[in-house]
Amino acid sequence: MLLAAGIAAADQATKALALAGLEAGRSVPVIPGFFDLTLAFNSGAAFSSFANWQHAPLLLMAASGLAILVAGWLMLTIRDNGLLAAALALILGGAAGNLIDRARLGSVVDFVDLYHGVWHFPVFNLADSAITVGGVAAAIMLLKNKG
Repeated sequence: MLLAAGIAAADQATKALALAGLEAGRSVPVIPGFFDLTLAFNSGAAFSSFANWQHAPLLLMAASGLAILVAGWLMLTIRDNGLLAAALALILGGAAGNLIDRARLGSVVDFVDLYHGVWHFPVFNLADSAITVGGVAAAIMLLKNKG
């Protein structure tokens, strides 16, 4: 649970820095041609899906709450697999970080902007990264144990 709390706290700290130091829609190059800091607000899910749907904020807050409950419960019941518990903590911490944004602001603060040439990845944040890494790691561990 300490890892999850640390992820949520780090996520909120980086978002506070982004809100204080960046202007929405204006990019600050970090590694020109590859990585900018760009403040964006995402009212939808991953890659801004459902952003224009009227009920998205409530649905996404409910989904985040459910993810937190399930990941927390699994972390407490899986005592023999520290790596799986760590992966679940990443998911829990990331979901909590984004849920805090949705509850406070009505959208999620994003600021990491990766691109190369015409390829452009959707802007994201630390919580999104934690959820993705935790989800992939958990899936690999679970699939590996089935075979």
